[in-house]
Amino acid sequence: MLGLTSYQEALRGVGRIVHEPGEVRIVEHAADGWVEVTTPARTLHVDAAQLEDIVVGSLAQRGEHRAAGDTSDLLRAVGLALDEVQALGVCIALSSRGLNVSYTDRAGRPRELNYAAEELDALRRSAAARRNGQPLRRILILQEGPNTAADLAELLVAEFAVQALPMPYARAIAATSEPPDLIVAQLCGGTAEALKTLRAGTRTAQVPILAVGAGGADMFALGADDVLQEPVQPAQLRARIRTLLLRGRF
Repeated sequence: MLGLTSYQEALRGVGRIVHEPGEVRIVEHAADGWVEVTTPARTLHVDAAQLEDIVVGSLAQRGEHRAAGDTSDLLRAVGLALDEVQALGVCIALSSRGLNVSYTDRAGRPRELNYAAEELDALRRSAAARRNGQPLRRILILQEGPNTAADLAELLVAEFAVQALPMPYARAIAATSEPPDLIVAQLCGGTAEALKTLRAGTRTAQVPILAVGAGGADMFALGADDVLQEPVQPAQLRARIRTLLLRGRF
């Protein structure tokens, strides 16, 4: 954001200076060198130098957990996601109605990240856990091919620690001593064999698996705990993941 290396730290710092309840809107005007921060009480125009001072001040208060607050936590989670996708030209609207983030991705495509109002508590819990040094729940995506899971990963990185690997890596995952908390498997020609391999692994036998794609009813018999049909709705994807993480395997 405005030449700073981290959206996470920039938004965390901005969140610390926003104390008024209600809607917060943050618009990055990168070409003009400033960020507009709007709350019900005021509108701030923050240039690059001022933003750097805000970030430095925020870093100095890092250990003061109570000073952060919900807004700072949520914006930091958003910033982490934006760093992951190498976003540009960000516009953020946060209110009791939900969270909407518009940005341009590394390929120059317009993108959005949306959290409905009923999802904000889950995002707050994840953000607070990160602030308190607790590990995020680890989601592994087994993807059909190079970067075929990029869209799925973008929907999850604000709330979870996400890694994507090609489907043939199922054998290595089944043998690992530190399996993920949940596996999302894209449906493709190699998915059935991957599920068999994972269910045969000592440590991955009990890891919840969500299969995502067209068809896939037979994936239940092969070890999937849930199947989500395409086109994927972001809120539904995250809700299925939260449910599986909560209940585990039957």
